[in-house]
Amino acid sequence: MARPKKNNADYFSHDADMRNDLKVKALRNKFGITGYAVWCMILEVLTDKDYFEYDWSEVSQELMSADFGIDSSLLIEIVEYCKKLKLLTYDNSTNTIFSQRHKERFNGLLTKRERDRIRVFVSDNSKQPEVFASENPQSKVKYSKVNIIKNNNRDICGLKPPSTGQLREVKKVFTPPSKEDVITYFAERAISPEDREYFADKFLNFYESKNWMVGKNKMANWKAAASRSLEWEDKRRIRHNLNTSVNELWNYQK
Repeated sequence: MARPKKNNADYFSHDADMRNDLKVKALRNKFGITGYAVWCMILEVLTDKDYFEYDWSEVSQELMSADFGIDSSLLIEIVEYCKKLKLLTYDNSTNTIFSQRHKERFNGLLTKRERDRIRVFVSDNSKQPEVFASENPQSKVKYSKVNIIKNNNRDICGLKPPSTGQLREVKKVFTPPSKEDVITYFAERAISPEDREYFADKFLNFYESKNWMVGKNKMANWKAAASRSLEWEDKRRIRHNLNTSVNELWNYQK
């Protein structure tokens, strides 16, 4: 049986400086730590819901307020203020609330899942049907080996069977990473939150302009290329800092 299609996520990236976002600061200023806690819990709830949307019916409001441990009137007031700040969006046609920015962060994840699902589907359908021998013990022995009738080292079609060297492994087709994939990789490399998106844009723009070519060859491993780009960036910053220090020293001596 096919695996159910998943349209949510198990976790989301919580930026270390989220509290300093101007809109979040406004929320904190109006509702204090309660407003910030409710905002974080709303993001958790949205992450767990299909397509990252939450039903905003009266019953759902009561259930969410009970889950958060606050009065429903306060929850509604906080959500209305989040809508005013455009932290949250209300869809009248579906009666749901969602965060557009939160949704965009998962575009790469959903795209990757769809790619993987199609790849598995194609792989499963490309397999040859399995032929079962009869339950006769003799048949099991007879057909357990590939029986090729040869005549002067040729098979029945008059062609030699392929040699080992002629059997080549099918190469995997390179799939460019999404921005979310690159940001996630940079997070694993302990790159600061303020640099991840900048480096990801720089990396993607550079290799997209080169059609993902490395020299004369198509890129095989984007993570290796991303790692090299970080090394180049470190060297560039070191040279920049060194030149700045030399210039400051020269100006001081003047």
